[in-house]
Amino acid sequence: MNRKYGIVLGAVAIVLLMISSATAVAMPLSNESSNSEASVTNYVEPGIHISVMQKGILRASLKHVDDPDVRVLLQGIIKKKGPVDSNDIEQIIIDNNLEIGTITFGGIATGGPGSYPDTSGGYARCPRRPFCLGVILPIIFLHFQAFYQDSIDTSPNYPVQITIGGKFIDYSISGLAIGFIGFVFNNPAPRMGFECNGAALLIHYRVTGNQQNSQTRQTQLSSQPSE
Repeated sequence: MNRKYGIVLGAVAIVLLMISSATAVAMPLSNESSNSEASVTNYVEPGIHISVMQKGILRASLKHVDDPDVRVLLQGIIKKKGPVDSNDIEQIIIDNNLEIGTITFGGIATGGPGSYPDTSGGYARCPRRPFCLGVILPIIFLHFQAFYQDSIDTSPNYPVQITIGGKFIDYSISGLAIGFIGFVFNNPAPRMGFECNGAALLIHYRVTGNQQNSQTRQTQLSSQPSE
C-alpha cells in the first residue's frame, strides 16, 4: 500500500473514532466575543482532549493554516508530550501571548433557531479547492466564514445562522474546522452562503467586523464554564 495513502486512511479512522466519542458528550455553552478585529478575546472550551495519534491530523493541517497565531498553537499542541487537553491549550495560548479567539470541538452546523437553513453570507473552503461543492466525508481541514448579508433584491436581509460546539452564533465569524467529517456545500450566487453539518476534532473561530446585529458577550480566558 502506498505510504501516503495509508497515512490518510489512518487519519480518517482516527477522526471517526473521535467523532463517535465527542458527540456523545453534552457540550457546555461557551461565551465569547470581541468588539472589533483589533480586540480578540480568547476562550478555550472545557472537555477538549487530543490523543497522541490524533496529533497527526493537526500536523497534516499545518500547511493549510495562514493565521500565524493559530499555527503557533497547533505547533505547541503537536510538540507537547502525551495527550493534550483544554488546560494545556490554554497554557500554550498564555505562554505565547496568542490572539486566538475561541477553541472548541464537536458539532458544527449551519442553521439555528431562525427559519434559514444556511449561514446567509459566507463560504467554506476545502484543501486544494477554492470552494466545497458537495459532500466531503471526511476531510482534514475546512476553512469557513459566516457573515450577515444585506439582500441584493427585494428579499429580507439574511442574519448569520451557525451552531458550533452546541452554541448558536448570530454574528460574523471566520474559522477553521480541523479533522472535519460531514457535509459541506456552497450555495451559488447571487445569494452567497454555505450549508454545513458535521463535527471536527478541533474548531477555531474568531469574530470579524462588528456585532451590530448580534448579542454581545464577553469573557476572560478560562477553561471553566462561565457562571
